[in-house]
Amino acid sequence: MLAHTIVATAQSASTSYSAGRGVAALAIGALSAWRGYVRAEAVERETGRRPWGWSPTVWSVLCFFSLVIGRLCLRAAADRAARQPRPQPVQPVQPVPPPVPGQVTAAPAPAPASYGVTILPNS
Repeated sequence: MLAHTIVATAQSASTSYSAGRGVAALAIGALSAWRGYVRAEAVERETGRRPWGWSPTVWSVLCFFSLVIGRLCLRAAADRAARQPRPQPVQPVQPVPPPVPGQVTAAPAPAPASYGVTILPNS
């Protein structure tokens, strides 16, 4: 009887211990996810571009599931975004009015070029 009570107590203690570890792991993961989201959002606000083109939500999921690697990748992406020049907004093209018959007009100015964003270095 005493042995059965000791075994039951040990099993109960080990179950609550592993549940406590699970809660602690979830809390650490949630904290890392929140920090990843806040950092990615701050980089986007400061530089005008997303780190590696990924949204803050993607960064939070990555930081939740891989605590150290996710944070290191986010740091590398944030440093890269900070080194690149801030993208300029594209100017909308104004419609050209139809020519008036008998009036000489100058040639229209060419539209400004729009360049895509890439994650490749030196592009």
